[in-house]
Amino acid sequence: PLITRGGATLVHLNGCWASLTHYISAAPFDPTNLDHATLLGAALARLHRALANMPCQSRPGRALFADLFDYPPANYPPLRLTPLHLALDNDRFATELLAWWRLQAAELCAFVNNEYRALPWQLCHNDPAPANVLVAEKRIAALLDFEFACPAPRALDLAMALRMTMRIWENPNPWPAAETILAAYATHAPFTAEEAVQLPILIRLRSAIPILWRL
Repeated sequence: PLITRGGATLVHLNGCWASLTHYISAAPFDPTNLDHATLLGAALARLHRALANMPCQSRPGRALFADLFDYPPANYPPLRLTPLHLALDNDRFATELLAWWRLQAAELCAFVNNEYRALPWQLCHNDPAPANVLVAEKRIAALLDFEFACPAPRALDLAMALRMTMRIWENPNPWPAAETILAAYATHAPFTAEEAVQLPILIRLRSAIPILWRL
């Protein structure tokens, strides 16, 4: 961020916080472009190597990827939602759908309370989605949006990158991009067998968090 005359990088304007940065001449990340996938995997690995030297200490307040289902505090019990909570008709479809959700949530909670805590943790970006990646001249020009940065399993970052590049409505053939990201990441950073095994459920977990917020 550019610095104001008073030395600040953040200012309060019209009831909102704002910062100013130089314009970055770059293109948005394209999940169908395997060259972009290679760049993202390598950049995320190098970022993790750099952030690994930072203190693994939560900032004040609620810790998003530590609290997970309890962040932010919900108006309703998120793992016991009923059609009434969501103003839905109490019909068979809604009942069965929410029963499926509760089953999925219970499985994720069991994972969070056990295997998730045992994965390697460090300071992470936590939102390496295509919308936060800019590419220029065959390199990553910018990785944006560190608002969720906090200690988390580093594999959760990789799961998020995979989840957001494998959305079939944006990338009808997602597997080559996923393989490319993983190969590029592994070239530049360590990746344990346990992290590899847990990637599918980490993708489910990272998908469930925004769905829960929405509910």
